[in-house]
Amino acid sequence: MATTAEAPSLVPSSPYCTRAEIRDEYLWSDSMIKRYLGEPDLTEERHSSTHGRYTVHLFLRARVLNAMAAPGFRPRRREPEPSDIQPPLLEAVREASRSAHRWRDRANDRYANGNYKAASTASSNKKYWYRLKDGGIVALHRAGELRYIGASPQGMAVYEYGDGGMSCFHSTLHPVGVERKPVPDHPETLLVTAKKQKLKLIDVEIMLQGHEGDTAGYERSEAPRFAREPRTVICRRCGGAGHIARDCDEWG
Repeated sequence: MATTAEAPSLVPSSPYCTRAEIRDEYLWSDSMIKRYLGEPDLTEERHSSTHGRYTVHLFLRARVLNAMAAPGFRPRRREPEPSDIQPPLLEAVREASRSAHRWRDRANDRYANGNYKAASTASSNKKYWYRLKDGGIVALHRAGELRYIGASPQGMAVYEYGDGGMSCFHSTLHPVGVERKPVPDHPETLLVTAKKQKLKLIDVEIMLQGHEGDTAGYERSEAPRFAREPRTVICRRCGGAGHIARDCDEWG
C-alpha cells in the first residue's frame, strides 16, 4: 500500500524515481511499470510553474533494478520501424517543435523537484529537437515554403506559412543581411503548451537529420528566457525547508 511523503525525491541522490524517469532512463513502457512494479512505494505532492499542484507516484530505484535482473524480465520491444512513406518536411518540423516543448516541460519539472541529472537529460533532448526544428526551418525557407517576415518583440525570427500567414514558426535563426522588421503581432510565448505526438519520431528524425547544422547564410539571436521560481529544498526527515536529510538537526 502506498504511503504519502512530503518530498523524498528533492534530494539529488534520492533512491526514488518517477514513472517518467523510469520510462526515459530505463526505457520501460507504462504497461511494464504496472506489470513489474505494481503500486508505487510513495506518493508526493509537487508544484511547478507549468502545471501547478499535482501528485507524483514514486518507485524505489532498487526495485526497478531488481526487476530488470530477475529471471523472466522481458525488455521493452525494439524501437518502431520507419514508415514506408515519410512525412512532408513541414509536418516533420511541426512534430519536432512539439517534441521539443514536451522535453522542455520535463526538464522544468525535474529541475523544480531537485532531480538535476534527469533535468539535464531532458534539457539535452530538448536542445536536440530544437536543432532538428531549426534545420528544417532553414530548409523550408530556402525552398520558398516559409516566408521570413521579421523579428518578434523578444527578438525571435518569425517564419510564416500557409494562406494569409495564419501559421508560423519561431526560431533564433535569422537570414543574414535581411532586415529584422519588428513584428508586433507575433509575440513569442515562452511556454507554448506542449501538444501530443502525432507522427512517429523515428520518421521525423530521418526527415530532419539531413538538415541538422546546415545553417550557412543564417545568424543566431539569443533565445528569450524566463525567470525560474526560486528552488526550495525540503528535508524528507523533518519536512522543514532549506536543508536536506543528512544536514537535519533531527538526524540520529
